Amino acid sequence: MARHDEKPEKGDLPTAEIEKAMAQISSPYGQRVRALLEEIEGKVVARTSTGRSGYCLEFTDGSWVVCYLAESLLDWRTGPLPLPQGARDLMHNSSAGDARGPLTIDRPYASEVCDLEFQVAHAIGQSVSGIAVGDNSFNLCFPDGHELDATVVSPGSYLSSASCPTTACSGPGPRLVVSWAG
Repeated sequence: MARHDEKPEKGDLPTAEIEKAMAQISSPYGQRVRALLEEIEGKVVARTSTGRSGYCLEFTDGSWVVCYLAESLLDWRTGPLPLPQGARDLMHNSSAGDARGPLTIDRPYASEVCDLEFQVAHAIGQSVSGIAVGDNSFNLCFPDGHELDATVVSPGSYLSSASCPTTACSGPGPRLVVSWAG
């Protein structure tokens, strides 16, 4: 597997994986995510901001998208600037766990510390070119194969608090992990 700062490796997918991907795209969540793509495709990221439960991309055309945890699902809102306080609050949900610590699960980048602000800032100057849909999350895609790779992780998936850079890693709810991949 390629590291998160390397180009993705191409390979052949088994038929079952292709069918699973098609089912995700066709699901109600997948259809809703596709509607988001229609709204933000081609927009260039001017600024970013983050919180413990989400991130915001502000675009050069004066619009924004906030991607945030809603229970165990990555959701979003869009609108014109300025970003209203209610949208900003979605990125700071205190019931979401803090995702900065390493994970004990078998997922890409699981052993790395997640600096959400650093990862999301890579999108500045990039235009949104696509969306990849998962069961409960989506990745925003950018030129040259880059993605804001988002994963929603259930509570209890973190290493001990001794390995976590913040005491908030033991937070109660699901966590949002985002990496700049590609």
